[in-house]
Amino acid sequence: MNTPPSASEQFHALIQEEWELRMKEDPLFATSTGDNRYNDRLTTVSDADYARRMANLKAIRAQQDTIDVSLLSQDDRLNYDIFARLLDNEINEIRLNGHRMPISKTGGFHIYFPDLPQYTPFDSAGDYEKYIARLSAFQEYAAGHIDLMRAGLSGGQIPPRVTL
Repeated sequence: MNTPPSASEQFHALIQEEWELRMKEDPLFATSTGDNRYNDRLTTVSDADYARRMANLKAIRAQQDTIDVSLLSQDDRLNYDIFARLLDNEINEIRLNGHRMPISKTGGFHIYFPDLPQYTPFDSAGDYEKYIARLSAFQEYAAGHIDLMRAGLSGGQIPPRVTL
C-alpha cells in the first residue's frame, strides 16, 4: 500500500513543478541557470501568454494553499511563506500589466538578448544551431515586446519619464 506524500514532500514537489514550468515558459532564464533544454527557443510575450502564465501561477498557488503548513518543518514553513509571496507578487505583476513595460533604463529584452552568448554553451554544432534558431526568432520576439508596449501605451501602463 502506498502512503500519501508528506506535507514536506508535497511542498517540495510543488516547488519543482513551478520551477519546471518557469524553465519551459522562460527559455532565456533557463539558459541563464544552466538548463539548456530550451536553448532553441525564446519566450513568447503576448498578453495571452501572460494570461496563461498567470492561470498556471494561480493554480500552483491554489495547490500550495492545500498543504497543511502545521506539518512542515520550521525551515519549510519559512520557504512556504517566501514561495507564497513570490507567487503572489508575480501574479499581481501580471494582473497589473507590468509585462506591458518590458524595458527600462537598466533592463529588458533589448539589453539581455545581446548578452545571451555569455550564457549559452557553444560546445557542439547543435549548440550553434540552437543559437541560430534563437537569432532567427528574434524579430518575432522583439515584435511581441513592441506589441506589449503599444498595449501599455493604450492602457496607461507606462513607466515614469524619470526612470527612462
